[in-house]
Amino acid sequence: MSFLARIMASATDMSGELIDNSMLLSELNSIEHHIDEIRSHLNLNEIAPDWVKSKISVAADELSDIAHYIMGLHEAKKDHAGDEYDEADYEEDEDEPEADEEEE
Repeated sequence: MSFLARIMASATDMSGELIDNSMLLSELNSIEHHIDEIRSHLNLNEIAPDWVKSKISVAADELSDIAHYIMGLHEAKKDHAGDEYDEADYEEDEDEPEADEEEE
């Protein structure tokens, strides 16, 4: 399993709930399979068409962006590992009057 696939497999949201990434992992496996096929059939003595070079370059950039984003999430989660997440901290307090309500 690749580094990116291992990260995706253990992804959790901010509350610590495990996120189901089975579909993403399946897609990553498919990407790895296609990369292996390209490598095994790529002849270094042949010149690849420009459209092939372009698509590989775009795919590499996109995957790099995704990897950096996911690694950043994990770093942020490690930085806040000692912090307790309390959903109540992020909910509106129903007992307090709204700012536009008049107090009696």
